[in-house]
Amino acid sequence: MANNKSFKICRFYPVFQDEFWYSEHYLAKEFSKEGIRTTFVTSNRYRKSWLKYLQKLYSSGHYNFEHYDIFRIKAFFPMEQTIFINWYRLFKLLFRNENTIIHLYGYGTLATLQIFLVSLFSGKKSPPMVFSDHTNSITNIQEGAFANFFYKVMGGTLNLFKNKYHTIITFSEAGKQVISKRFKIPKDKIQIIPLGYDQDTYFYRPDRKNTESKLVVGFAGKIGSQKRLDFLINQLSSEEFINKVKLIIIGITNDPYCNSLKTQAKETGLETDFRPFANSKSLSEFYNLIDLAIFPGSISITTIEANGCGTPVLIYESIEGLSERVIDGRGMLFKDENEFIDRMRSFIRLYETKEIMNSRIEMVTRNKSSWGVIKEQYKAVYTNCLNYENNL
Repeated sequence: MANNKSFKICRFYPVFQDEFWYSEHYLAKEFSKEGIRTTFVTSNRYRKSWLKYLQKLYSSGHYNFEHYDIFRIKAFFPMEQTIFINWYRLFKLLFRNENTIIHLYGYGTLATLQIFLVSLFSGKKSPPMVFSDHTNSITNIQEGAFANFFYKVMGGTLNLFKNKYHTIITFSEAGKQVISKRFKIPKDKIQIIPLGYDQDTYFYRPDRKNTESKLVVGFAGKIGSQKRLDFLINQLSSEEFINKVKLIIIGITNDPYCNSLKTQAKETGLETDFRPFANSKSLSEFYNLIDLAIFPGSISITTIEANGCGTPVLIYESIEGLSERVIDGRGMLFKDENEFIDRMRSFIRLYETKEIMNSRIEMVTRNKSSWGVIKEQYKAVYTNCLNYENNL
């Protein structure tokens, strides 16, 4: 049995940022509590959608942070596809840096193929590789000539190099089914590990809860048309809801879509508080203040963070497998306008009768989805990989 203390984890990302945290940051933080250090290998490039939120951009080089290290390598970035310039540097950081596990982000990129190619020179005793799949069901159920070409190329690549990686990790049963179907990957090579949240930051604080007569609802995250906040404002400004709810939106920037939301709210008369992007501490306070977190479009880990603060969620069923996010009384899903109206009526009634069980929502979420729990599942995957490699 591999010793967890001996892990030296290398996480590979084509692009990576440090200012707003996702699963990989929190997992590295949890491992650091046990003396397990994580190294991120990435490029010196950033997604265009991130730039309006980031305070600092890092060039190529080595950067040391509290819970992990980051190595940035120069790269080309055509159409936001990362192609590393220094192949030898990439090879050394991944395969000659005493890593025990190489954990790759995604598999649908040119960078994935580049990793496979440099791995051909790694030798028989190279660290085992695992993937985390963060492409959702929408990405992998697209149809058409280009989509089908992508499936064939990526599926062929994954099967051609099947001996170079051990496991693909996805966060839902729906994801597992899609990956297996689209890329012809055996299901026993796919492991489900759900998304987690930082229990040290997001927890229930009864003294911070809203005391207004209105139900306070909110949304927080990076804002774009795919979040469908125009739909949310339109629905809440109806005659039935406009005097019963207050809306808070966090993540506002000075772009055309955000400005259109401000105009829409003003014209409808809906009481709306627009706030800029917030750090984790401020988000925890926000989720503790509001009575209901609403996600009317595409979603992220924020739904779980809201639950961690004891706040129920109302989620648009944009992809399969979202029932896991709301089971055990943590929230509701909706598919269309009529279901949204029905769910809102239920939450208003629960608020007025003081039947929202915030403490229970926090407890269920902590026991199911906190990173203190989820990290053990990653450790089990890493240990299985090492034991398998050692027995070859």
